[in-house]
Amino acid sequence: MITALKLSVDDGEAEAIALAYEYQCRLIVDDLQARKVAQRLGLQITGTVGVLITAKKRGIIDSVKGTINSLESVGFYVSEALKAQALELAGEVGGGDDR
Repeated sequence: MITALKLSVDDGEAEAIALAYEYQCRLIVDDLQARKVAQRLGLQITGTVGVLITAKKRGIIDSVKGTINSLESVGFYVSEALKAQALELAGEVGGGDDR
């Protein structure tokens, strides 16, 4: 399976997809091509932003916006549309949470 996956995605993503498939667990991946491959295999997926939303809801972090800002400051890209959706899901829209 890994050899076939490596034809579509990088080695790391191929290994992660294969493990998620084998153990039938959620896959955390941001790469668009890897997400498409995982979806075709019927895997549940989330990305970094999804992890941040879950962390906020569980009280692990105080602010999705602040964490996204920190990630962006070191080169992590989050589209404006995804950022807006994430802040809404995290309850940080209009609440004055500008951290």
